[in-house]
Amino acid sequence: MKTIKLIAAIAVAVMLAGCSNYSDKKVTQDEFGEKWAFTVEEATLGCYKDGDTKAPVVVIDGKSYGLTGYADAKYGQNNLNALDKFWKKDTRAGREGMKIDLSAVTREANKLCE
Repeated sequence: MKTIKLIAAIAVAVMLAGCSNYSDKKVTQDEFGEKWAFTVEEATLGCYKDGDTKAPVVVIDGKSYGLTGYADAKYGQNNLNALDKFWKKDTRAGREGMKIDLSAVTREANKLCE
């Protein structure tokens, strides 16, 4: 019976590994300068690759937040507003009430899927 459970566990692990590939790297505010979109000084960018679909995420304080709707629904908090507590406001003139553009960190996370 133990052998059957072990084989089943290995089969599930292999199936899950085949569903997506994941790569990540730590990044800092210094690397991005003005384009740093978060209120923390460092984070981990990651990317899950599901076939041809990329799912970029940022990991802050051990939690994964999707940088796209698909990524958040599948690998994040399934709530795009969850990232708001770490998403930095844009303080440049004329941008009051807006947040820093996420495109620079999203592009960097997407590179991890290539």
